[in-house]
Amino acid sequence: MREETVKRVLLAAGIVFMLIFCLAPFFYMIVVSVSGNPDFLSRTVAFTATLGNYRDVLTVRSLRFLSFLRNSVVIGVLVAVICGGVAALSAYAVSRIEFRGRVWVPLAVLAFSMFPQISIVGYLYKLMRSADRIASLPLVLSLGERKCPKRALSFLLAQHILIYSLRALCCMLMS
Repeated sequence: MREETVKRVLLAAGIVFMLIFCLAPFFYMIVVSVSGNPDFLSRTVAFTATLGNYRDVLTVRSLRFLSFLRNSVVIGVLVAVICGGVAALSAYAVSRIEFRGRVWVPLAVLAFSMFPQISIVGYLYKLMRSADRIASLPLVLSLGERKCPKRALSFLLAQHILIYSLRALCCMLMS
């Protein structure tokens, strides 16, 4: 009976520790976002809660938050729709059609997905910042105006996948 009690206490303590460990950063972000004074952690300044920071983010035009939010939503929806369609057709092509390198396609996808996507965000930010395209929706449309061998390679790969996807779709519709 004693061992069972120790297990329960340790499990409860572990759960409480993990909850605090995981939720403390969110709580801190909420406290900082509603703080009226940026020096609220010092002992000389009293903490005052305000929603003025949220109002400022939404109304001050120089922050361009709504522009960033709109761009993120548009790009997110476009990417989800296009990638979902291409991925579905590509998955069907890879699973049903015999072609050279069929085994390597899923292995390459697995290998690429092992690298965290966040690792390239800094480089993409620098690239877009140098092109002065940080908060512009035409960024998506203007990506093709600069010559780049990587873009040509990715275009050929996308074209290759699209051809196989369309072939798979035709085979599916004909059967």
